Amino acid sequence: MPANERHSTGYIGVYYIVTTSPVDGKPEKVFYIRYKLDGIAYEEKVGSWSRGGITPAKASHIRADKMTGKTPPKSVQRESDKKRTRYTIDELFEEFREAKKSLKSMPFDINRYEKHIRPVIGSKDVAAITPNDITKLTGKLSAQYKAQTVKHVLTLIRRIVNYGVYVGMCPPLGFGSPCRKSITSGLNS
Repeated sequence: MPANERHSTGYIGVYYIVTTSPVDGKPEKVFYIRYKLDGIAYEEKVGSWSRGGITPAKASHIRADKMTGKTPPKSVQRESDKKRTRYTIDELFEEFREAKKSLKSMPFDINRYEKHIRPVIGSKDVAAITPNDITKLTGKLSAQYKAQTVKHVLTLIRRIVNYGVYVGMCPPLGFGSPCRKSITSGLNS
């Protein structure tokens, strides 16, 4: 793992190396742990005092949690995070809503989502949304609402999906720029 010299901490399976802090350029201790879980040996960086408040005792507690299986090893955790790529529009909207809660438009976005999007495609996986789904939604909205309302709803879908793509929760929609064709076709009719 580290190329620098390892220093003992007095705690079993916990050691540190001395590196230069990227913040102030001063030397700092970066703590690592070594442990076994189900017969597999792991070695992980835990952190430093300046970036995370890590002490040898705290690193030892983290090691204990990892050894008992309370917290998964970082490599296992990363793999499970990579495997989950199937999110529904509802799940994406909750993440989007939390991340963008300071937006002035959020109350309007929530209302549009609850009234127009959730009933139609809220439970669908992003990867399962087709141009036909968007066309049906556009047709349903166009029959009852003005073109600007349709545009706002479709733009919200695009923003939610783009946010999901940006944070790595989902792939982009498979049919080009999300909802752009439907937006323009909805306004021209």
